[in-house]
Amino acid sequence: MTAPELLVDVGVASVRRLGRFDATARCSCGWSGRRRLLVAAAEQDAWAHAMRDSCEVSTPLVLDW
Repeated sequence: MTAPELLVDVGVASVRRLGRFDATARCSCGWSGRRRLLVAAAEQDAWAHAMRDSCEVSTPLVLDW
């Protein structure tokens, strides 16, 4: 049996690539980063959010929509 304080809801951060110069980092916890021209900048947003708010990072990180 697990202790209730160990059950923590965490989100999963990912980067959605919508087009050629359009990428946004988002998380299932409700957080959304700003639109970026470079996918690498959106990836940094996702990693920074995951570290700051104790969320997970999706695998693969970048998803094409």
